[in-house]
Amino acid sequence: MGATGVTTVESNGSSAAPTFSNIGSTTSALKLSNSGVDATFGFTAAALAGAADTASVTLNAVSAGTLTLNGGAIETIAITSSGSANTLTSLVVGTSGTTKITVAGDQALNLGTVLPAT
Repeated sequence: MGATGVTTVESNGSSAAPTFSNIGSTTSALKLSNSGVDATFGFTAAALAGAADTASVTLNAVSAGTLTLNGGAIETIAITSSGSANTLTSLVVGTSGTTKITVAGDQALNLGTVLPAT
């Protein structure tokens, strides 16, 4: 990406595994909708330079796939499950440093296996 001022990064209905890289801020809302494939959201090192970074992800009608959030240590992952039930095969998060995963929303959520990135 490399663009400034991006407020939302979204994949909706993709049949191919989307990869978004160089996301410059954790204030960008990440969204994955109507999907059954892997998706990767990668932040820049500068975006994750703080000691209390939060990446916010909204899932809507996700039926499978691995969700990967990378680029460095993301201390908090905030997941919202909305629209309809969501199921991930796995959630892969940053390097080391993730200390909290919060879940909100009005739909069932299965995170599958939660793993650190390698």
